[in-house]
Amino acid sequence: MISDVEYRCHGAGSYAVFSRLATLGWQRRQSAPPIQRVGLCGALWPFVVLHHRRTRPTILGQHFERADQAMAKTMYKSTETPAFEVERSDGPIQIRRYGPRIVAEVSVEGSRSAAIGVGFQILAGFIFGGNQSKAKVAMTSPVAQRPQTIAMTSPVAQSGADGAWIVQFTMPSDQTLETLPRPNDARIRLVAVPGIRQVAVQFSGLAGAEALARNEAILRDWAKANNVTLQGGPICQFYDAPFTLPWNRRNEIAFDIAP
Repeated sequence: MISDVEYRCHGAGSYAVFSRLATLGWQRRQSAPPIQRVGLCGALWPFVVLHHRRTRPTILGQHFERADQAMAKTMYKSTETPAFEVERSDGPIQIRRYGPRIVAEVSVEGSRSAAIGVGFQILAGFIFGGNQSKAKVAMTSPVAQRPQTIAMTSPVAQSGADGAWIVQFTMPSDQTLETLPRPNDARIRLVAVPGIRQVAVQFSGLAGAEALARNEAILRDWAKANNVTLQGGPICQFYDAPFTLPWNRRNEIAFDIAP
């Protein structure tokens, strides 16, 4: 059962998202468990996927082609994920190289937990038909959230209890800027992201504020000890449905690093 603390932190955003989806007729199965006690910690999109299409076999491993070729399509449970090559592993910490991809993103102000709920709702509207073509776009994982960078004399990342955040869905690998439908919501941006390098730490459990802060500190300490310069971030990445048992959840904290 989800704790009252977790519900107060994340449940309101979760309830708002699914109330909206149900109103628009996007919730496909009537046997879904009630949302009132579901938190947002594991991110909401996989739950929607279970109602949007049949579950496909999980691909546990990831295969990557040579760096000078396109990376193979990869899956996490029933959804596509951005493909990456692992350059270095140290326990739960990896340095990864991602290929280019397209993302749909929106900027949201407020607390981190509230911002991801609002951002998810806006982006879900787009991929479930809220676009000029009224077309549906396949879900992917993870849902990513990073602080908004404000242009000043030098970049300043807003963080803390309140700030500006970017919430992102990666678009399916078979889509391009030309083939994706245009969002009806002017707040949504479709962006071509070049290939990047990231360092990430993976952890299970409930991704509340304490767990996120603890793993961010672990990653910062590791980077300092290994002479890895952190750039954009921290980026929170959530892979699993909110009703997933905590020890079966996949969460990550990541930072962009130099190419």
